[in-house]
Amino acid sequence: MQDIADNSESTEEVWETVNSLPVELKMKIVYELRKDETFEDQKYWAIWLIDLMDQYNLVNDYTAGTSKREVVVGFLLAVAGMYSQSADLMYRAELQTQTERSQFGLSLAEQAHEYSEALTEIATGIRSIDCAYNGILKGRQCDFHFTDDEGAGVSYAAEEIEKRAAINEDLERRRGKQIDDMRAMLSDSYWGRGLPQEIEEGGTAQLIIPLWEVMDKAEEKSKKEPALAGP
Repeated sequence: MQDIADNSESTEEVWETVNSLPVELKMKIVYELRKDETFEDQKYWAIWLIDLMDQYNLVNDYTAGTSKREVVVGFLLAVAGMYSQSADLMYRAELQTQTERSQFGLSLAEQAHEYSEALTEIATGIRSIDCAYNGILKGRQCDFHFTDDEGAGVSYAAEEIEKRAAINEDLERRRGKQIDDMRAMLSDSYWGRGLPQEIEEGGTAQLIIPLWEVMDKAEEKSKKEPALAGP
């Protein structure tokens, strides 16, 4: 199809060429185009879901520096269940309507059914592992090491407690510095203490104007403008 497009001067010429092809070759193009469309649709919705999660902080908390893996696992379980149901229906339909010429479609449906079962098994396994691992992390918050899935374990040694306290103190210091830097940046923007941008050759740069001046001017302008007459 790309070769036809490259050798054509307009969209109309492309379709004229395609329509003049033998049915077998024409349908081969249809098959490849539909595969590409489906791939692009899948990619779009994958990116859409990532953007949605990021927009509403469903997974990553950039302020606390944490990630809620349970959200990802929950989505994975839902997707696995929904895909498994769809693949099962597709496989049943192919089995019930199969003919000698539909064996390729049947083989694909069978593979999708097998993959769906594997996906469900993987999602369930990940859920079990994450549940247990979150239990381990909770134990560490309590200065305790779990050593098996029955909840047995041992308390932290004194040196481990001291090391964890030092790590937490460093994290708090870093977080505090980030907040202080952000406050300083906002303060500089408000009072106009920011550095002016370097003027490039042949260009211009806007000088820093204190935010309070901008706000005062906007307020003065609003007072001078006549009020709109009511109904």
